Amino acid sequence: MKGTTQYFSHDYNAAADLKVEAMISDFGIAGYGMYWYIIERLYQEETHRIDRKPYILKGFAKQMSTDVEQVSTFIEKCIGEYELFVAVNGSFYSDRVLRQIAKREKISAQKSIAGKASADARKRLTDVEQVLTDD
Repeated sequence: MKGTTQYFSHDYNAAADLKVEAMISDFGIAGYGMYWYIIERLYQEETHRIDRKPYILKGFAKQMSTDVEQVSTFIEKCIGEYELFVAVNGSFYSDRVLRQIAKREKISAQKSIAGKASADARKRLTDVEQVLTDD
């Protein structure tokens, strides 16, 4: 994914999710921005997980124009209170991100199968045309 512009499906009513509403009530609309910034980063990561290391929190704080404590508190609440992220082995991920990636991969695989079937059908037609014109 690196080096090219990618997109992901963004629920148009994500702010109406009760978990997100609770997060916004604690962190304001800035928290909503922090949430989507982290979601974008999760999509960019090869494993779709982010390590909970101090240097990553510092980087996030700089990008979000806030302090490390705010970012750390936000992530911890998104894990423990709002259940927007899931902690595992010193990192965290989003079930939502993993579901969307799986959905995108399934659609891509289906399109690949359809494309190959179409190419095979065209090849068979071309082979028949060649046999008919070889006489």
